[in-house]
Amino acid sequence: MEGYDPVPPETKADIAGATLVFPRRLTVEELRKRLVGRLKTDHGVGHVDIDLDETGTVSYLALGAREAGIGPSLPPGTAAVSVRADPADAARAGDVVRLYRPGGEDDDPERVTAAEFRGSAGDVVTLAVDEAETDRLDDTTRYRLVTLPTSPRADREFASLLRTAEETMGVATVAEGSPLVGLTVGTIAPAVAAIRPVGGTVEAIPSRDRALAAGDTLYAVARPGPLRRLEAAARGDPEAGPPLAGASSDD
Repeated sequence: MEGYDPVPPETKADIAGATLVFPRRLTVEELRKRLVGRLKTDHGVGHVDIDLDETGTVSYLALGAREAGIGPSLPPGTAAVSVRADPADAARAGDVVRLYRPGGEDDDPERVTAAEFRGSAGDVVTLAVDEAETDRLDDTTRYRLVTLPTSPRADREFASLLRTAEETMGVATVAEGSPLVGLTVGTIAPAVAAIRPVGGTVEAIPSRDRALAAGDTLYAVARPGPLRRLEAAARGDPEAGPPLAGASSDD
């Protein structure tokens, strides 16, 4: 499953030969929920993306152990960058720091940018930086970091909640000819947290009346199944219709 660590091969082998028994007369949605629950509890699977047809036959199954890497925790419009630096002793993951480039003997240090401290190993520091600021950093300079006063961070709280929820964030770019072109944010099923238009800046929490256009990059929050259908529709896959709000779904 894209965005998640793979499950161990032995887990896949166990599931491939497993027989699960469920009560009769379950609806497709009830069967899906019970099947997802059994896969998680019996086999220790972290995330399940599954499609069932009207007869209850599994037509698609993807498994994930957990969210992979730092990417899922990055807010839209930011990128993770590793640089050489002298980290502040008190810096902790989530702290906002200011980066300075050392000056010459007679020059003051140059302020480069602000970033979020994510971790360090020796003199290598990982930072979450605005995408537009990444070109200002290089791998030859040894930066000085200064920790700034803490304040509530809505994006960090959102990322923390997202990591423990059934939903996850997906990114899809609307192609020319996609059935999403012309639809508004409020008419599609996954919740759109942000949009990056072509050559523009990120629009956080776009209006429900905001029309989608070719080239828009959508940051959507939903379960893996609806996100997969959104990505297929965005690509313009011939058999993919737009995932509309209010439409029935097995996810």
